[in-house]
Amino acid sequence: MSRKPSTHRPQARVPTLSDFMIQVRGGLSRREAAEITGVSEHYIRNIEDGDRHPKAAIVAQLIAGYGLNMSQALHVRDLLAPPLDLTPTETLKEQVLQSPGLLDHLDLLESKGVLAAYVDPLLNVLLLNKHMVRAYPRLDVVGNVAPWIFGPHSRDILTDRGNEKDQVVALLKAVMGRHRDCPQTIHLLRRLRPIPEFNRIWNTRTRIAYGRETTDYLRWRDQFTKEPLTASIYSTDVEVRDVVLYLAFIKDDAGMQRNISMS
Repeated sequence: MSRKPSTHRPQARVPTLSDFMIQVRGGLSRREAAEITGVSEHYIRNIEDGDRHPKAAIVAQLIAGYGLNMSQALHVRDLLAPPLDLTPTETLKEQVLQSPGLLDHLDLLESKGVLAAYVDPLLNVLLLNKHMVRAYPRLDVVGNVAPWIFGPHSRDILTDRGNEKDQVVALLKAVMGRHRDCPQTIHLLRRLRPIPEFNRIWNTRTRIAYGRETTDYLRWRDQFTKEPLTASIYSTDVEVRDVVLYLAFIKDDAGMQRNISMS
């Protein structure tokens, strides 16, 4: 009796240099990779097996030979550097709630009709304003942007859901590369691994993102009025370490910023 081909997909793993080097080599054989990078086939095998910590000159050859973009090259260097710590999420929530300046700024953005949220680098939710809660229903309950995007709550909200999934995976790869030994990284991957589509994108895409282009618009449908909405996304660090402020500025049909109300 013939066996059916396996449909099992490997689960997403914490980023490593060896895994990423295998991904960016793509369909090339190691011999072909050696020819285009100038790095020996044996050396490439050792890197991909995790047995070799390459020198800076070798890394530069691989980056150039594989044609990696700036974000991918930075990711490679992050994976070579010692991992960074990350403040526990609950500690960050307390620090945000105890910071009058951060709370006042969120209120100001609310009054100007700007969607705003404080998150940590792994997109764990710390605090949202009402406009963001309305745009992302139950995000405050789910607690992290990535499970929300891949979960059922975004299905009737996001009108370009495929792009948002690609974007959030690219962002998480970059951040998890820097914070690969943190408990928050392990915990979030455990939440996402049961989702087959997340594993597929994680294991097949080499896109890395350390931010979002302002022209890569967020597109969604208001859960109450069903009005299609478009926004430019901005992010910035704030006075509290490991806290990021995300802003979404609504655009009108002419691409100009407009205010929104809760009515």
